[in-house]
Amino acid sequence: KTILVTPRIGTKSIYFLSLLLIVISSNLYPISGQTSDSIISSPKPGKIDAAVAHKNGYVYFFSGNKYIKWKPRKGVVKTKTGRIRRTVGKDGWNIIKTSFKDSLDAIFNRKGELYFLKGANYLYYIKDKLGPRHNEYRLGSGNAYWVVRYLEPHFSEDLDASFTHPDNNRIYFFKGSKYFAFKPNAFGITRSKVGYIGKDGWKSLPTFFQSDIDAALVHPTNKKIYFFKDDKYCVWQPGKGILKPAIRTRGVDGWKGVKFD
Repeated sequence: KTILVTPRIGTKSIYFLSLLLIVISSNLYPISGQTSDSIISSPKPGKIDAAVAHKNGYVYFFSGNKYIKWKPRKGVVKTKTGRIRRTVGKDGWNIIKTSFKDSLDAIFNRKGELYFLKGANYLYYIKDKLGPRHNEYRLGSGNAYWVVRYLEPHFSEDLDASFTHPDNNRIYFFKGSKYFAFKPNAFGITRSKVGYIGKDGWKSLPTFFQSDIDAALVHPTNKKIYFFKDDKYCVWQPGKGILKPAIRTRGVDGWKGVKFD
């Protein structure tokens, strides 16, 4: 004879197990420890390569060979034909050299002068009474313009983001999990510093933004610093740090229309 042995399970145990399975299948049960910095996967609105606030009051976002023009309190500025995304060298930025018309690493603005960074080189761009002018140099080299001549070796190519701080006027460069800050003057640099993001500086940045930042910029009107990565961004207020909510979604919580997909 074959004897079937069935374990005895009480009614309460069966009810508990059924309830547990329902909770887990509904993603309500914290199987892996999630924090406030956790990022939920969602469709990405296209990666931002670089961003900068121009002295004309507009903000420019670049991705590949496309860019978006944005105006404070109004949002995305469309072309006459209603397009959101413009082409570098066709709809604007015509003077930019061919090698800088696609896939920039970073841009920063210093006293109205723009520095386009790509690979181991940068393009110095200025538009004044003499008209638009640009020159190309190698990052960190002796021939470079003094503002970027004294870069640490680690920051001499393939940067992630850069901007000029609105309060202390230091220029910050970000690459991987490190940052480099210095305050330039006519004779060189003063008070330069290399540190780890989130440890030696920028300590309230969410963990998600402590490495491989896509872009950063200083808002032209509120002077807050915006960090971008994937479809997320965070807002840093000088003197206070990161504002809540710490992690926001581009196109949903702000910067609506800034999409490159």
